[in-house]
Amino acid sequence: VFTLVAREKALAAFDPFDIFARSLMKPDRPLGKPADLQSVTLRLTFDGPVPAIPEDDRQKVVSRDGHELTLVMARVAAKPGVKRPVGAPEMKRFLAPTAYEQADAPEIRARAKELAWATDDALEAAVEITRWAHTRLRAGMGQGYLSAVEALKAGEGDCTEFSVLASAVAKAAGLPTRLVTGVVYVDGKFGFHEWLEVWVGYWHPLDPTLNETDLNPTHIKLWTGIGEPGELRDAAVAVLNLFKGVKI
Repeated sequence: VFTLVAREKALAAFDPFDIFARSLMKPDRPLGKPADLQSVTLRLTFDGPVPAIPEDDRQKVVSRDGHELTLVMARVAAKPGVKRPVGAPEMKRFLAPTAYEQADAPEIRARAKELAWATDDALEAAVEITRWAHTRLRAGMGQGYLSAVEALKAGEGDCTEFSVLASAVAKAAGLPTRLVTGVVYVDGKFGFHEWLEVWVGYWHPLDPTLNETDLNPTHIKLWTGIGEPGELRDAAVAVLNLFKGVKI
């Protein structure tokens, strides 16, 4: 859709409020305040096949039984990291500008220089950029999926705009990034969400929308990748597969 027709036409059929309203799941009991949680165990029951769920240091699949899957989510403390800029050859893909993360744009590079000049510690720089993105944009769903440059100009967006903006500035500061799509628990329900991970010697998760640099354990990761249209399509499919007749 995003590559075969004009962007305005591709977005015209979408009502973001309707999409978000339909992608909310209320668990069988409240989880309390996510900011206070160190870990949480979630049982997901599906009407059909259990979709693939990625695992990492903070998200583990501990059992699968028929149409059920049990996840243990834990808060992971920051670790000693690396210096920026990161020049490891295997990180080249995660440093390159993309269609939505224009790390080579002058206005993005200017923000990176301004925010990261005082430190060569990769994690410190990533945290500074995350906090800046949180204050730079007003939260709202009045925009379509904007690129980093568009979001910077508009000054408004939802979690996707917060994430691509922080990601682009981080790349420009020499920090490899990847976008993360999944769900998070807010106001009693799990809903669609996007955040990012920055390579600081390991993939450290950051949430500029919620202003979290120590990610709360209700974030369920479903996809990671970069801001190219084809990859973002895969992210959308991953979320749709989760919302297909699931109970938490």
